[in-house]
Amino acid sequence: MIFGTALLFFEFLQNWRVVKALTPLLLSAGRQGSFPLNRVHMAFKEIPVDEFAHFAVDPDAPAEARSTLIYCLWIFRGVQEVQDLMNRPEFPTTLLEELILYAQGRFLLRDSGREAFLQSSLPFLRPQKSMELILEADWIKQDVLLVMHLMVNFDLRTVDDFLGKFETAETAIEYLVGFFDQLRDYDLRYFFTRNPDLFIYITSLFEAFASEPPIRSFLNKYSEVIESLRSVKHLAELCQKVFSRLRGQMDVQQFRALRCASLIQEVSKFQEVSAVIEMLDQLHIFSDNSEKAIVAVFLTNPDFRNGLATAPEYDLDVLARRAGVTSETVEFF
Repeated sequence: MIFGTALLFFEFLQNWRVVKALTPLLLSAGRQGSFPLNRVHMAFKEIPVDEFAHFAVDPDAPAEARSTLIYCLWIFRGVQEVQDLMNRPEFPTTLLEELILYAQGRFLLRDSGREAFLQSSLPFLRPQKSMELILEADWIKQDVLLVMHLMVNFDLRTVDDFLGKFETAETAIEYLVGFFDQLRDYDLRYFFTRNPDLFIYITSLFEAFASEPPIRSFLNKYSEVIESLRSVKHLAELCQKVFSRLRGQMDVQQFRALRCASLIQEVSKFQEVSAVIEMLDQLHIFSDNSEKAIVAVFLTNPDFRNGLATAPEYDLDVLARRAGVTSETVEFF
């Protein structure tokens, strides 16, 4: 579709360097029936980022030119250099907002579902850029689910910056509580597992305002989940300390077996093992994907559950004493 309309508007594009850089490539694609991917990729690397900002606010830029740019950004959304470009402070949030809307439409047209779009298309955005979109993009800030998936990208410094945009701490906390109240339990639990550090930090802030009825209600409603998150965080910190102390005391295969066995044993103590595995992955506990897969298979496949490692030498408390680490040395938020 983009190639069929390209010839109709290229004559209007000579005043915009962003699109001008892509014009010969798209013309070539229109004539040859193929898309010169490498040359378009190089064009994105060569165009100064401030040119995108000028183009975004130019009232004379034709709609077709904008569509061409959004289409090219979509094609190269998985390329590291293009991701770096879109995460630059100078890159306009208006273009990113249009890209997100366009991407969502592509997923819905393919019947992939909105969840697939949210989980696969937004993680490349870094914390600061995610915050900019929430604060500045009018369409995005009205979509609670989209805001949540952008907020999942926050780190602790960014959430502090975000809350600092409100007039008072009370106003900021009220916003977060009201925001969480609009989410389904399923969506909020996704938030828990995708960024446990952030959610633990936010709920610890809530506790400072626990005398307020809405905040107390939220903390009571999710008390078990919050406690479980803190237990997982405690487990993650203990594992990091214990495993780092024991590394080098045995060969690689023995150490890997010890890690897997102890993780299987500890995770089996939780009710929602799949969520715990995902949180430990987000907390960077697994050495690689195969280690995560081993733990998941033993804990989620009934055929392997009888083979769980239960020997005392794999108990994390035993390993902690052996490594000279006590649970009291693990820090909470």
